[in-house]
Amino acid sequence: MNEIEKHSAWLPITQKLSATNEQAVISQISKDFSLCGITNAIPSSSIIAAINTVNIIITELLMTDNERVRALLYRIDIKEENIVDLYNESTSTKDLATRITMLIVHRELLKVSNRDSFK
Repeated sequence: MNEIEKHSAWLPITQKLSATNEQAVISQISKDFSLCGITNAIPSSSIIAAINTVNIIITELLMTDNERVRALLYRIDIKEENIVDLYNESTSTKDLATRITMLIVHRELLKVSNRDSFK
């Protein structure tokens, strides 16, 4: 079991997803990453695999291209105060990456849910 799977905060997010919503969230993550020039392939096999990949990408970007992380968070529409809080509260790059990944997945899930409710 890896770090993301052990993180108890993922349980409510992953349990809310039907198979259709799971694929829609993965597609939304892939789309937003691509629009920010992040071309790493996000696996579509499961939401956990996608989350793990997002966490790896965010960890790498935090060490090499912090501005791209901020651009991605802006593109995904995560509030600036949430971002500032994360940077202030996190104790390590790994911790920060996990928290950012959680925000990304949660926001993408909200996008998909909101879009579905207006169909």
